Amino acid sequence: MENEQQTHEGQFFIKLYFDNISVYDKDRNPIASAEVNVSDLSLPIEEQIRRIVEVFKLPKINELGQPIEYLLAQPDKEVLEFQDDDRRTRCFLDYNIKSGDKLHLLVDPKGA
Repeated sequence: MENEQQTHEGQFFIKLYFDNISVYDKDRNPIASAEVNVSDLSLPIEEQIRRIVEVFKLPKINELGQPIEYLLAQPDKEVLEFQDDDRRTRCFLDYNIKSGDKLHLLVDPKGA
């Protein structure tokens, strides 16, 4: 535990859970969650998702050829919206996300 704290000192991590999404580690073993280093908390939620999709090489198109849209949600399943009611872009700071918080990546059931 102490080594883990030293490794994360000065860095911002979230614990990301993959809900009904097949994700594999570098050895092609399925994983259900991962620690993700977040380099910029002020990036829009949409950009954070794009980066996660890239890092984990998640599919962008489903078997029907339609784009897959991903969402991030807090443990209570509140979805992190891309914009507020005034159409301002939202970021992790707007949701008071702290290092070590848990988030869920899920496929938007309304997407595609």
